[in-house]
Amino acid sequence: MQNAAKQFLEQSAAYELYKDSRKENPQKAPKLVVSKKTGMKFLSKVRLLMCFAMFVSVLSLSLYHNVAIVELGDRITMQAQQLSELEQDGATMRSRLDNAMSLSAVAEVTQNKMLMGEAENYQISYININESDVVEKAPQVQKKTFWENIIQTIIKLQAYMRES
Repeated sequence: MQNAAKQFLEQSAAYELYKDSRKENPQKAPKLVVSKKTGMKFLSKVRLLMCFAMFVSVLSLSLYHNVAIVELGDRITMQAQQLSELEQDGATMRSRLDNAMSLSAVAEVTQNKMLMGEAENYQISYININESDVVEKAPQVQKKTFWENIIQTIIKLQAYMRES
């Protein structure tokens, strides 16, 4: 039966056409051509060089930014330390100011350093501002005598000498 099919195919026109086409265009094996140029083309070299330059620039830019961030962190830390020191100094100054403003400290400074004493009755003038808008002058006090002035001056000199 195979023989009959083979004979039928040989006699058909399609088979004849197939045979003719194979004779005219025989399939050739592809040839391997080796190029004598073993180096890279110029354009490839330029691309490689540009890629390398981009890589180096991105790397150096990232390193620069990291260094800048570290420097800014150090400056922030230093400024925070200065701030805490100044806050401590401010607290110390506030406590000194509170101590200096206390009445006992003021009284001590005025008596010892400024040689001031407590006010006497003749030195005090009272003004009543609730009743009227009039200021009254205190009565004239007798002046000290010559000897009282000398004694007062000697007392002031003694206080001055103690201070020095």
